[in-house]
Amino acid sequence: MQTQKRLPAHRQMSVEQSRTHLVAKALEGTTADDVKHINYLWNLHARLQGDVDTANNGEGARTWPLVEVIAFDSSWRVDLLVYRIEADTQSVFTRVVAEYDWSGDKGQTVDLSGSLVEWGGPNHRWRVVRDGALVKHGFISQPEAIAWATARGATIEPKSAAKAESKGE
Repeated sequence: MQTQKRLPAHRQMSVEQSRTHLVAKALEGTTADDVKHINYLWNLHARLQGDVDTANNGEGARTWPLVEVIAFDSSWRVDLLVYRIEADTQSVFTRVVAEYDWSGDKGQTVDLSGSLVEWGGPNHRWRVVRDGALVKHGFISQPEAIAWATARGATIEPKSAAKAESKGE
């Protein structure tokens, strides 16, 4: 009678121990096709080198690093599996594991009447708020935030304009 081969217990480990998992936010204007280019992840070359070396020769704890690249506006995401790195050219060879496109997803429509455009600090920048709830943030200028909100049918409260004058916008 032939016994079935099994993976020994000492070779089993959780995902956190077996794979490097990185999440990167793409710069504004970057497309999903740009991310798939061989030199897109060149700046991660040194960080990933040890993990890929262990993947190539089958030894070591961590193998086949996974990099999730998310669009600046969260309209798409590409998951890349790194399988080879060339040290001399600093090229990172990847395979696309999954690709998600949410650019056509409208989501829920939100009534933006009575919205407020305010400064949210250095992280949120200018933002659109309605009834104390954040609608969207990250606008570089107040006019950009107002234009975004009015294009979606919002009526901006006068307090927004008064705050802008005090900020010097």
